[in-house]
Order: sequence, then C-alpha cells, then structure tokens
Amino acid sequence: MNAGVAFEIVPGVTAAIAAPAYAGIPITHRDFNSSFTFITGHEREDGQEPATDIAWDVIAKLPCIAFYMGAKSLPRICQRLIENGMPSETAAATIQWGTMPAQRTVVSTLSRLAEDVVAAGLGAPAITIVGKVVELRKTLAWVERRPLFGQTIVVTRTRQQMSEISMKLEESART
Repeated sequence: MNAGVAFEIVPGVTAAIAAPAYAGIPITHRDFNSSFTFITGHEREDGQEPATDIAWDVIAKLPCIAFYMGAKSLPRICQRLIENGMPSETAAATIQWGTMPAQRTVVSTLSRLAEDVVAAGLGAPAITIVGKVVELRKTLAWVERRPLFGQTIVVTRTRQQMSEISMKLEESART
C-alpha cells in the first residue's frame, strides 16, 4: 500500500507442495518421512552466503527438504549437503515451471543433480526436492502421462464449431 496500489492477498498452495505433487513426488510419506523443511536457495547477488545463517550440518540430517529459488545455487546446495553428511546417493529432483503446461522435472542423486539439471537445460523458476520421497515419482508421476501434456492445440473452426471441439479436447485433457 505504500505506493498507493490496492491489492488483495489470495491464499493458495505453496509451490514447494504443488510442484512436487504435480511431478508425482509427495512431500511426506509414511514410509519415508513425516516432516518437510522449506529453505530459500537463492544466493545474494554478490555471491556470498544468504543473510540468514544456514546450519548445513543440521539440514543435512533432515529427511526431506525443498529449496526455493535455488537454480543458480544448486551446485553449492548439493555440495554443502554432501559435505555435511547427507549421502551423495540421496534422491533429488528439480522441477521447473511446476503445475504449468511447460513443467519439466529432472530426477537424479544429490551428487549428480546440478550437472543433470544443466544438461537438461532447466533454470528458474524451479523448486528442488531432496529426500527419499523423490523415488516415488516412478510410480506416482501423473501430469506428464496425460495424453495432451505439453501440447498446444489450435482449433481452426467457426466460433460455433470451435466450442464443441474445444470442450471435447478439454475433456480429453482432464481424463
């Protein structure tokens, strides 16, 4: 309101829950973890550590972590977790454009994730999830398996004809 611009806050589902869910990765699972931790992964522009101290030795012991805004910092994040005791073979995934038609997911291990993300060409905006729950993607991924996922369809008909075809396509995309 300082600038005199009216706004309204609409509560929603945070990206660190929605993006993994759309990628087939639940943030908690009774067989793997009952807690989940959110951490900013964004570095300061000067390349220094973030203003808040991150206790990497504590974080490396957590069962499941989501890093917001950490695309550029991914090599440092993975390195710090491994240096502080998290096994290098821990499952990890980076999800770009979560919940959007252009969603892309890279699943790897903590030791290879940064390299695999670069090879796949993923960048911001992205969420990174580290923990055993990432392994569930093999069986729970659903969005990318939908018949029209990632497709753009142009309907070239009159307005009356377009409505019927568009409804059928939208119905097909939902099933």
